[in-house]
Amino acid sequence: MALDRLAILHAAARQVAVGGHLLILSHAAPPPWAQHGHEHPDMPTVVGDLQALDPLTEWELKVAEIRQRPTVAPDGQPATLDDTVVFAQRLRLS
Repeated sequence: MALDRLAILHAAARQVAVGGHLLILSHAAPPPWAQHGHEHPDMPTVVGDLQALDPLTEWELKVAEIRQRPTVAPDGQPATLDDTVVFAQRLRLS
């Protein structure tokens, strides 16, 4: 059974009080050492994560972007990972 990620994010967003913050941090792409030759169509996206903040008019977006971070691959070589970052503050409740 597939995990309903959007439903989980919606539930988390509903728990944020006015003035509170929500941080959604996800891998945006497979690591560079992952096996090549297959696609990952279900990777989280910034646009997809913003759907959790419905209606978006209740939120002030502080960050909504893909950020890169350095890491070390399993073989010990330096590598870079891409993450989606959505950080928002609840302004009001509908």
